[in-house]
Amino acid sequence: MLRPIKETDLNLLQLAGILDDSKFEYDQERFFHSSNFGHAPSCALGHWWAAHGGNRDGIRWHEFYGFSMENRMSGPYVEACLLPTLHKDFEITQDEVIELFGGNGCGNANNAAQASAYIRAFVERRIAERETARQLELTL
Repeated sequence: MLRPIKETDLNLLQLAGILDDSKFEYDQERFFHSSNFGHAPSCALGHWWAAHGGNRDGIRWHEFYGFSMENRMSGPYVEACLLPTLHKDFEITQDEVIELFGGNGCGNANNAAQASAYIRAFVERRIAERETARQLELTL
């Protein structure tokens, strides 16, 4: 039987692939950093934004410049602008936003490979939870 995978799971797996291919310095506490080529993605979310031309639903990544990671992941700006985009792209809750993209996100990843592995495990866990819930519904 096929496991219930959604487009938003595929988006997370695409992000994991983007991180696998990253040539940039990784730092989960910064959205992006300056490099010889201008601003380069730094954290997992920065890599996602950069892979989409630095723009998601009209939110440009330069709007995050100067924000601490804690400010980016909480408050009215996040609730009004960022969360709807992340929910559409990844179907994640605010707690999962912190889990994946906060300053200690992706299991406190120190590099892109660790972040990629964490995201893949997150997707597997999520698919397994949905399958368990579906099986439970079938038994009721």
